[in-house]
Amino acid sequence: MSFCLPYLRLYRRHLSAYTDLCQRHFHLEQIRSLKVTPALPLVRTATTKAAKHEVIVSQSTCIFENLSLEEWLFENTDFENTSYLLIWRNTETVVIGRHQNAWIEANVPLLEQKGVSIARRNSGGGTVYHDLGNINFCFLTSRERYNRKWNLNLVTEAVNDQWMLNLSVNARDNIMWNDMFKVSGTAARLKSKCAYHHFTLLLDVNLNNLQSFLQSPLLGASSRATASIPSSVINLLDVEPQLTYDNVIQCVAQRFLSFSHNSQPTSIEFLDLKKDRSRFPGLDKILEDRLDWTWIFGKTPAFTLDRHFVTHCYQSRETCLRIHCKIQDGCINTLDIQFSPLDQTLDRLTTSTNNVLLTERLSGKHLRPVFERLRQDFSEDKEVSPHLLDWFLNSLWVTLFG
Repeated sequence: MSFCLPYLRLYRRHLSAYTDLCQRHFHLEQIRSLKVTPALPLVRTATTKAAKHEVIVSQSTCIFENLSLEEWLFENTDFENTSYLLIWRNTETVVIGRHQNAWIEANVPLLEQKGVSIARRNSGGGTVYHDLGNINFCFLTSRERYNRKWNLNLVTEAVNDQWMLNLSVNARDNIMWNDMFKVSGTAARLKSKCAYHHFTLLLDVNLNNLQSFLQSPLLGASSRATASIPSSVINLLDVEPQLTYDNVIQCVAQRFLSFSHNSQPTSIEFLDLKKDRSRFPGLDKILEDRLDWTWIFGKTPAFTLDRHFVTHCYQSRETCLRIHCKIQDGCINTLDIQFSPLDQTLDRLTTSTNNVLLTERLSGKHLRPVFERLRQDFSEDKEVSPHLLDWFLNSLWVTLFG
């Protein structure tokens, strides 16, 4: 077989060049068959200190349970001699980073309408959409063995070797297919003695949901919260139809276990949190905190909303409205409503609205009955026409929610 190697290398170089050309001129269906193995194998970086490796696959598909399990392991495990790979997937969920603003990153009203969960994780990074077609990998180690590149390379190498995909890790620690499409983002949390690094792998995600759920309708927002960086994405199943959740996690798990420094062979543990909850004392408290509105929305960095509106429905003249509000801890902290020109009727409208809305949570579910009370109160004021009231309340709602 050795006499074939020069021809094989030459063939791969020509095939790689042809793939690049096709990427510029053909649709995905035409380049799907042009998968190539990277010219150089991914480097298997040795960990700093030998460790036993264990793999846990959570059977739960609840984002809050899985994030709580991740946090429990991080806070309650001794990683000096053992490193863990935790794998899970979730039903439809939008997950924001620790320092992000859900209202700016996602279409919160649409998510509430569709019954899709919003979760805040403890690590930094950007916003991601999860469903059952998205695999989540979390590497939990000692701080000494924390190595993002090693983790990412392990996954890309395992998948490349098994299915001859052209996956690589870019400078931002994202996994890319053909250096063009992002199939994984990355985030981490570090403490003095331990760390975890987690990232997703887009296998067969609903891309329509991803696009619509991560498109905020909010305008006029100003915030210092961490902003996500949009990227072109692709499902790996569109590249390799043989991929499944089960065969991908088996492939990656076995590669991780192959680096284990353990005299006894280690198998993959499939964890049922309902049956095995007693193994994790305190998990329910972490879960309660992760489900709390004050964590998901109340931890949002302060931001402001500023909108302008114009109408001719009041006294047959042009009336301008400016709404400026500050959201602090997820609640309406200040609300400045300015009409121009201003009269006594509009002044009453402004004062009453301020009195009602200040300190209220910025939540559609919470504010709908509040707005309904405002509507009922103002409808008794003969000076406030139905058209003016509809326009004013709609402008206020659009300012707050888009």
